[in-house]
Amino acid sequence: PQPPEIPVPNSEYLISSQPAGDYLDSQQRYQLLETLPARKPSDTVAVKVLDTQPLQMSPLKAMLAANSASVAKRTSPYKAIQDGDNSTNSALAELCQGIAEPYLALRWQFSHNLPVIHDSWSDNKQAVLLLENCSQWPLLVERWSQPETSIQQIVYWLHEMTELWAALEPWRCRQSLLELTNLRVNPDTSFSFASLRMQYLYPEPAGSNLQLIDLGQLWETIFNQSARTQFGALLELLQQMYRGEIDTIEELRSRLETVPLELQTPPAATLTLTPTRFQNSIPDNSPSDAGEVLTQPMPVQMYSLEDSGLTDVGRTRDHNEDFFSIWTQIDKLETCFGRIFQTKGLYILCDGMGGHDSGEVASQLAAETLRDFFQNCWENQLPQADTIREGVILANKAIFEINQNDKRSGSARMGTTLVAVLVQDTKFAVAHVGDSRLYRLRKGQPLEKITSDHEVGQREIKRGIDPETAYSRPDAYQLTQALGPRDGNFLKPDVQFLDLCEDTLLILASDGLTDNDLLETNWPSTLEPLLNPQTNLDRGVAELIELGNKCNGHDNLTAIIIRAQVGAFRF
Repeated sequence: PQPPEIPVPNSEYLISSQPAGDYLDSQQRYQLLETLPARKPSDTVAVKVLDTQPLQMSPLKAMLAANSASVAKRTSPYKAIQDGDNSTNSALAELCQGIAEPYLALRWQFSHNLPVIHDSWSDNKQAVLLLENCSQWPLLVERWSQPETSIQQIVYWLHEMTELWAALEPWRCRQSLLELTNLRVNPDTSFSFASLRMQYLYPEPAGSNLQLIDLGQLWETIFNQSARTQFGALLELLQQMYRGEIDTIEELRSRLETVPLELQTPPAATLTLTPTRFQNSIPDNSPSDAGEVLTQPMPVQMYSLEDSGLTDVGRTRDHNEDFFSIWTQIDKLETCFGRIFQTKGLYILCDGMGGHDSGEVASQLAAETLRDFFQNCWENQLPQADTIREGVILANKAIFEINQNDKRSGSARMGTTLVAVLVQDTKFAVAHVGDSRLYRLRKGQPLEKITSDHEVGQREIKRGIDPETAYSRPDAYQLTQALGPRDGNFLKPDVQFLDLCEDTLLILASDGLTDNDLLETNWPSTLEPLLNPQTNLDRGVAELIELGNKCNGHDNLTAIIIRAQVGAFRF
C-alpha cells in the first residue's frame, strides 16, 4: 500500500533553508557551519556560523561605538533612543527595539552572565542575532551536584540569579532563568567562584505572570536533581520562597545576604555574605569559637577604568606651576571561556614651588622621573612599598641635584609636592609628599580624605596638640616635606595600599582646589554625580575646576578624577 500523503505547508509561509557553506548575510561575512533549516517567520532556530572577518569591527559594534552614550542613557526598556536623528542613530534605535535590545541594555552590568553579542540585523524575512556560543560550557545543575562545589559557590549562584531576576523583569525575559538547559557555568577554574552564564534570553510566554515563587521552585528543583542537602537558614529560605512568603526582590536580597552557613573550616564557624565591603571578623591569633562569623569576600574584578585630568592657572597667578601625568594600560582577554579585564594605571599630580620658573620645572621633572621609573619596574603586580618609595626618592634626587648644581638657596630652591596613585586591577597604592591630596568617594558614603597633609599644623596635631591651637600658629600651613629642597635622607614619603571593592571615585587635587574645604563642602553636587558611569567625566572635572576658580582662584588648580567600576567577575 502507498504511504499516506503528508500535507506540505504553503511554501510562501516558509523561509527557505540554506546549506552549510552559504553566507548568512549579504556582505558575505558570516558563513554557515551547518544547514539552516526551512522555517516559519515566527520560528526561532540556532545554528553555528563562522566570522570570516574577525579583525573587522561588526556593523553593530560600529554603531555602538558611535552611539555609546545613547545606548548607555537608556532608563526604560521600551524607550526609544532620542539622541539625534541621523541615520546611524535611527538604525541603532530600530535595532534596539528588536531582539538585540535587552542584550545591549544589560551588557555592561551583567556581561559575566550574558553571552557576548557580536552582531544583529533584520530584514523583511527574519531577525538575526549573533551570540557567543556557550553550548559546550558545563550545565549549572551538573556543577551544582559535584561534591567539590562548595556551599559558598551555590550561594554565589543564588545571588547572581536574584540580581538577574530583577534586571530581566522589565524586559519580560525572566523565563531565561527557568530553563535549566539555558543555565551554564564558566569552566575557567582560575577564579574563586564560577559565574553563571545564560546561553540566550527567552521571552516570557504571553499572558504569563511570573513571581518569585517560580524562582524558588527552580532552586528547589536544582537542589532535588543535584541531591545536595538543604539545611539551616538556607532550607528555611527556600521553603519560604516555595510557599510564596518572600514576594519582593528586596526581601530576598536581604535574606540571602544574611544566610548563615555551616562551614567545614574553621569548625563551627558561619558564613555571611555581604554585597560590597568585606572583612574577616575573626581576630588574628584567636580561637574560632562557635558563633563567630567568618565573612567570605565575593570575588570582584575591575571592568571599567576611566580618568580625566585638568589644570588651570587660576585667577591671580601669571603662570602655572602644577603638573599632572596619566598613564594607563587596559587589556581585555576574551576567549570562548569568557572575558577578563586587566587594568593598570599611574596617576601623578605635582604642585611646584620655588624661584622664577622653578616650580613648573620641579613639578614636571618629578612627574616624568616617577613615570619613567614605574614604566620600567612595574610588571604584573603593584610594586612593594619600598619600591614605590625608591621611585619617589629618585624623583627627589633629580630635583635636588639641579638645586645643588645651580647653587640655589632659600626660596630659590625649587621643589614640588606629590600625590601619586598606582592602580592594579582591584587594588591601588598611594604615594604622597606635601599637601596635594587624594580623596575617595564610594556610593552611599561621605567623601574620605586618604592622605594627611605634610604641614606644620598636621604635625602638631599628631603630637597631641588640639587642632585649633595647632592651626593658630603663623607657620601652620608651611610644608614639612617636599620633593627637591633637601636630599633623600630627610624624605619620608607616605605609602598606603587599599582595595577597590566597589564602584569608586579617586580624586587627586592640588591645594589650589582643596583650600577652604571646597571638596568637603561641595562633593554631593560636584563629585557624587560622577559615580554614574554615564556622566561625562571630562565635563565633571572642568566644572570642578570652574568651581575652584570661583570659590578660591588664588592659586593654580589641578584635578585628576579616576572612575573605577568594580563588581563580581564579569566574563
